Amino acid sequence: MKKLPLLLLTFLLTFAFVGNANAWDVCETSVETLEVAGVVTFTSSFCNCLNGDVITIEITPDDPSVTVDRVEFIKATPHWESNESYAQQVVVTATTADVMLYLVTEKTRTIHLWLYLSTGEHIGVNAHF
Repeated sequence: MKKLPLLLLTFLLTFAFVGNANAWDVCETSVETLEVAGVVTFTSSFCNCLNGDVITIEITPDDPSVTVDRVEFIKATPHWESNESYAQQVVVTATTADVMLYLVTEKTRTIHLWLYLSTGEHIGVNAHF
């Protein structure tokens, strides 16, 4: 019985300091056949995103020489007049890109991104709030 309060305290402290690091869910994985890169499978849509979340976009190309180059913010919808950034690239590795999402207005429902590949081609990724 004495262990229960200790377990509860451990759980609460873990949640308070770590929190739910992945509040978002992957909604959709897509496959595209590109002219140069060939067939690329990738995470194309994220759901239940929150302001400040870091999403991880992953690619699985048939050609192992194809890598992630960069991620660019394209637009937020519904459209707003603000020119402020809505997404910031955090870390890019060969097959992943971590992107932090920023909401300038609570009315934003979707952030649209382009993931550029080492071939110069891009694929579309959406983050839904």
